[in-house]
Amino acid sequence: MTAAGLKPSPFGPVDALKGIGPRLGAALGEQGVLRVVDLMLHLPMRYEDRSQRVMLGGKLEEGARVLVWGRVTVGSARHTRRRGLRIISGVVDDGTGSLPVVWFNQPWIDRRLQGDLPVSLYGALRRGRHGALELVNPEVNDIEDGGAERIVPVYPRLGPLGGRRLRRLIEQTLPALDQCPDPIPAELRDELSLPELAPAVRGLHDPQPPPDELERAELVAALCRRDTAAHLRLAFQELLAFACGMAEHRSLREGHAAPSCRAEPPVDQLARMMFPFELTSAQRRVIQEVADDLARPHPMARLVQGDVGCGKTAVAALAMRLVLDSGHQAALMAPTELLAEQHARTLGSLFRSTDYRVALLSSSQPAPDRRLVLDGLADGSERLVVGTHALIQERVAFRELGLVVVDEQHRFGVMQRQSLLDKGREPHLLVMTATPIPRSLALTLYGDLDLSVIDEQPPGRKPVTTVVRPSSAAP
Repeated sequence: MTAAGLKPSPFGPVDALKGIGPRLGAALGEQGVLRVVDLMLHLPMRYEDRSQRVMLGGKLEEGARVLVWGRVTVGSARHTRRRGLRIISGVVDDGTGSLPVVWFNQPWIDRRLQGDLPVSLYGALRRGRHGALELVNPEVNDIEDGGAERIVPVYPRLGPLGGRRLRRLIEQTLPALDQCPDPIPAELRDELSLPELAPAVRGLHDPQPPPDELERAELVAALCRRDTAAHLRLAFQELLAFACGMAEHRSLREGHAAPSCRAEPPVDQLARMMFPFELTSAQRRVIQEVADDLARPHPMARLVQGDVGCGKTAVAALAMRLVLDSGHQAALMAPTELLAEQHARTLGSLFRSTDYRVALLSSSQPAPDRRLVLDGLADGSERLVVGTHALIQERVAFRELGLVVVDEQHRFGVMQRQSLLDKGREPHLLVMTATPIPRSLALTLYGDLDLSVIDEQPPGRKPVTTVVRPSSAAP
């Protein structure tokens, strides 16, 4: 518990906040909230405009959510058999009029409202059993303690925490903002017109309502849409941190040594030997980019993007050939057994004139067949394997894995991809996707990968039509 008058440290444990004991601290830890700053960055999902009180003697509209100040008289409590509800009824009076109030399953309400002090109530107006308006399940606050007129943030639940209790805990974290260094330099903030970190976060947790009603409504709408300057500032910060992480990952990868696989004979001659068809100029360009990467003594990490039917598999096949001819193993991982079997047939046809056999590994294989493949990968007699997620199982071991090819990259997680890479000593990586990704977005999502685009279809292929459909569209 923090000492009175002292600001919590933003990087201190979350249980340093008043009201968080060991049990609640453990529950928050399960939600990823370990430090004060983690709770500070738990942002509201929406906002409620509680900046204007209504007078009960005035006109009230059914369905409206209203703020009322007044004295509450708690009346009867009853239980319903069918739904198991405990209902507490009362009346709030603000001096201009009165209104029935009802709470469901909140047994602490009668204790909370003991005494004669006025309180703040915020809730929805509904028609009761007898047709009269009543205030349903309103939140209760002391006027001097959080019940003042304001724009109130509404947060997603954090384990057992929600509502007013979560809001008050987050309010405790705000003084720690003054101790948080701003990771974005002032020059960059000024160039992009971004606010500083502390006022941005404080403004999201405690927005100040402008006096003008129209401006206040616009502010609440912008906060709920999450397109205020403060939201943009935090979004940019997340993207910047992600980009820095990708740059660091790329730098670390380029510092590692990988098997250098050079084309013998030259890659264009090898392509003519392998393929019974003429490659497109786009395929030749991408194959040359891949061959140049494989010749370097550092791990390749390249994303090949292109529409269905553009010839990505041919690119992968030639990359595998270069690695196999250099004495290493190659593995292709596909998201489904059907696709893995299709790749195995295609590669088997392309490698038919060579000494390389294409092995298939999937979870549905008979145990003896799986054992033969696993033994061959471990002793190096199986050089080329196509499989599903079965490739990343612990039992799978390679003698000299030199290339990992991942088809339909978006169907695999980063950790799954890395699990296969970890089965070799810095193998090369080639990932393929038919999902059309704008170049700027691809560089953002896959900043640790070089990007190649096959933007040309082989002759005679039907054009591919890409459309965006809403989730409500018929299948």
